Amino acid sequence: MKIEGVEFSIKQQLIAQVEDAYLEKGKIHFVVGKNGAGKTSLLKILSGLEPNYKGEVSFLGRGLRDWKMEELAQRRAVLSQSNFNAFPIKVEELVMMGRYPFFQQNATQKDKEIVAKALALFELQKFVGRDFLSLSGGERQRVLFAKCIAQIWGKEGHRKYLFLDEPLTYLDVEYQVQFLQLLRDLIERFNLTIVGVIHDINLAINYGDNFLLMHAGKCVEQGDGSRVLSRENMQKYFKVEPHVLEHQGRDFFVF
Repeated sequence: MKIEGVEFSIKQQLIAQVEDAYLEKGKIHFVVGKNGAGKTSLLKILSGLEPNYKGEVSFLGRGLRDWKMEELAQRRAVLSQSNFNAFPIKVEELVMMGRYPFFQQNATQKDKEIVAKALALFELQKFVGRDFLSLSGGERQRVLFAKCIAQIWGKEGHRKYLFLDEPLTYLDVEYQVQFLQLLRDLIERFNLTIVGVIHDINLAINYGDNFLLMHAGKCVEQGDGSRVLSRENMQKYFKVEPHVLEHQGRDFFVF
C-alpha cells in the first residue's frame, strides 16, 4: 500500500496528513500518537471508509477510490472502535456477517466451516447460541475479531488486509498478548498485511514492524520502532519522560 500526498480536512481543519509512505506487505504497521492526532481518521482513509481526501492511496496495485465496496470487502476487514452492534443477534450469526461478501443468499458449507474455525480460534465455541449483547465487553471484542478473521480467511492468490482501530480495548492482558501473537501467525497463514491503531507503546514495540507517528493531524515520523518510538519522540510528542529498559535488542519504556 502506497500513500502519496494524502490530506483530509474538515472545515479547513487538518485532520490527517501523510506526505509519502509505503506499507510493506506481510508486515504489522502500527499508527501511534496522542488522542486527537488523526490516527483513526487515517485508518478510515486507508481502509476505504473515508473517500473525501486529497492525494492518492494505492491498494493492491489500484487506486483505492477505484474499488467498489463489495469487491473491497473481499480483500480487507475492518475492526472499528464503534463496532458494537445495538441489536440482538446470536454470536455465530454476527461472525457469519464476515462471510456476507462471499455469498448471495445462503451461506455455503465452506462459509459455515470458516465461521466455526474463526470461533474456535478465539475460544468462543461456548458462546454459540448466546445473544451478542449478553456478553461482556472483552467477550464482544473477541467475537468481533472472529468476524474480521472470517472475512479474510483463506490464502488465495491475492493479498488481504486487516485494519484494526484500538483492537485491545476491553481485553484482559492475557487476551491482548494472545491476540497480538495470533496476528503474527496469521500474516503468513492468510497472506495478510495488518494496519492498526494502538495505544500501548510497549506492546506496539514488541509486535510491530513499522510505525507511523501522528501528531496534530500530521505524520511526523515513520519507520521502525527504534526510530519512531525513541525516547526523544516520547518526550516531544507524548510529553512524557520515560525510563528506558533494554530487552532482546529493543528499548521498552517505564512511565
